[in-house]
Amino acid sequence: MESETTRYLALVIRRWWIIVLVAGIAGAGAYVLRSRQPETFVAEAKVFIGNAISTFNPDRTVLETSERLASTYEQIVKFSNVLTPVMEELNIDMPLNDFRQLIGTNVIQDTPILSIQAEYDSPEMAATIANAIADSLSKTGRQNSHPNSSTCSPFSKRRLTHSISRFQKRKHSSSKSANN
Repeated sequence: MESETTRYLALVIRRWWIIVLVAGIAGAGAYVLRSRQPETFVAEAKVFIGNAISTFNPDRTVLETSERLASTYEQIVKFSNVLTPVMEELNIDMPLNDFRQLIGTNVIQDTPILSIQAEYDSPEMAATIANAIADSLSKTGRQNSHPNSSTCSPFSKRRLTHSISRFQKRKHSSSKSANN
């Protein structure tokens, strides 16, 4: 008397070609669908919100205020007074709402660092858009703030962005040498 497992195994062995055929069709279909999609790239700019970086030893209140401001700036990024100057500067000809769909934001947890992502069909333009939005946000923050309040510090933004860029380049270089 055959066990149920043995019967299933025999069926799979007899019909192996059907399993391979289905897997091949699914793989070919996925390849065709993916090859027809336009290639897009995502670039990221990080902005330090507040003035905590400019003080030698910031207290907890300054950091907490900057973290709360970062959440507010996360929403402000998609305002028309931030995005419209970017679209004009870069000659982007599309409706504002479509442009908003290309932009993503998030606050890095427990930090006053705002991450701005831009998606576009070329890596250079994606990076240019992300950086231009960070600059526009910084300008908007300076125009709408009280002189003593915490805002996006352009010095802090450049310093932080430069540090992160250098780290990523080193990491990339070391991974290249590890692969060789």
